[in-house]
Amino acid sequence: MKPLPAMLVAVSLLSGCYSAGVTKEPKWVGFGVAARAEDGPVKTEDYPYFGTAHTEADRAVLVPPILRCRVQSVSDSLDRFGEPAVTVELDERDKPAYEAFTAEHVGEVMAVLVDGKVVMQATVGEKLPGLFSLSGKFSAAEYAALKASLE
Repeated sequence: MKPLPAMLVAVSLLSGCYSAGVTKEPKWVGFGVAARAEDGPVKTEDYPYFGTAHTEADRAVLVPPILRCRVQSVSDSLDRFGEPAVTVELDERDKPAYEAFTAEHVGEVMAVLVDGKVVMQATVGEKLPGLFSLSGKFSAAEYAALKASLE
């Protein structure tokens, strides 16, 4: 009879559960709140915009900290106007933090960051679940690049 550890490794190999240490690195999306004049002097950070609708000099001014969440899934969709969008579902571990973040910032402008660039900004109307869509005036190539950076 084989020792127990060797049997477990053999069973793992046969069942396909053994990954040999290969894991997919999670993709991340960030969320930040835009600085407001009524907040007075606060520490801010500047972030470039994604896409060709803005120049290199255009920057979004956000108040740290930036909430970082892991992406669980990405899919093609349409926004409420029938325009192409990318729907993102956050990892279950990060949904509570995202929901708390959006609940805390209702009425404020929230920016969504992918690879350190602002993809879109919108006013938070209510506490949001860990599922949202990214849309805007992006070319087909920009949508493909956005989706690929999240997959």
